[in-house]
Amino acid sequence: MREAVRNFIPKNRIWILTQLPAVVMGMMLTYNGSQWELLTPYSAYFAVSFLVLTLSLNPIKKLKPQWVWVLKLNRHRRQLGVASFSCALIHFVCFLIMRGSFYKAVPYFFHPAIIPGVWVAFPILLVLAISSNNRSVKKLTFPKWKQLHRTVYLAEGVIIVHMILMGEFVFALCFFVPLVGLQLLRFKNTPV
Repeated sequence: MREAVRNFIPKNRIWILTQLPAVVMGMMLTYNGSQWELLTPYSAYFAVSFLVLTLSLNPIKKLKPQWVWVLKLNRHRRQLGVASFSCALIHFVCFLIMRGSFYKAVPYFFHPAIIPGVWVAFPILLVLAISSNNRSVKKLTFPKWKQLHRTVYLAEGVIIVHMILMGEFVFALCFFVPLVGLQLLRFKNTPV
């Protein structure tokens, strides 16, 4: 038992590090629910940061295969993607707290600025987080699993729309223009 506990942290250190922001924000909300006002934007920024980092690793790896740090970080894309979902979940919980309850929040789910996040991006990130494990890869087979995980690009576009409609145009530009540029460069340099 002691050996298992002793090996847990080194074996799962990347999971622990990537989940730390969501855990801290979750603890802050649990301790004091009024922290939603502070955590709503920060949970979104963390979620988008993890997503952009995750989606930028493959294009950077393709463009600069000699960069060792990218190769090392690229091995942990699943953990980074799940961390993006975890922070998005905290963002969603903050939204519910702000509205008072789930039932009071439901009418807001149909607001044009909220629809992209609640009805498209969040469900995609949820499915991807649930299926980000070896068991899912085996069960779905790798080609189907990869096809499922390509829906993250739809989530990317919808998150951009959500951010712009929420008035976060500058942050959307700062986060996604470099990412989209990297993605376009990757496809430009890919032989047909």
